[in-house]
Amino acid sequence: MAAKILKLLCVFFSVVTVLLCGCDKSARSKGKVCTDFSARFSGEYRGLAVGGEISNAHQGACTMRFDSPETLSGLCVRYRGGEITLKRGEVAVSADKNLLPARGFPELIRESLEKAAGSDLEPKGDSAYSLTVNGEECELKTDADGLPKSISSPAQKLYIEFTEQSKLDG
Repeated sequence: MAAKILKLLCVFFSVVTVLLCGCDKSARSKGKVCTDFSARFSGEYRGLAVGGEISNAHQGACTMRFDSPETLSGLCVRYRGGEITLKRGEVAVSADKNLLPARGFPELIRESLEKAAGSDLEPKGDSAYSLTVNGEECELKTDADGLPKSISSPAQKLYIEFTEQSKLDG
């Protein structure tokens, strides 16, 4: 009987130890940002006002459709794996994303979301996180559900706001 109680106590303390050790600060910060989402976006990049729709999934698929400015209206930028596809109307062009400049608006947003999905960020408060994109600090803010609310980087002259967010089914 004493052996059974001793075994039960050992199991109990082992479970408690595993649970407590697995709940450090970095583990609590993981999972707070939901990067599998779709939303409307609007903002500014290097003085250019931009707007449209975005859909991002953890499988590496990120699609942005622009509706403003008028010169970009109808442009669709899609990242999937290591490939980027630009499409407007019936014309589509694909390339390895490493062949294109890393400082463009779509790439900054995609990389910010990819780093947030990989928990490559530092908490700055309850709903704000700091991450590094292209060697520059960015700030990601989330809503109460962990959905991205905004991404900003003064050094890269970027501010983007997300509205009408909804989680994608995984």
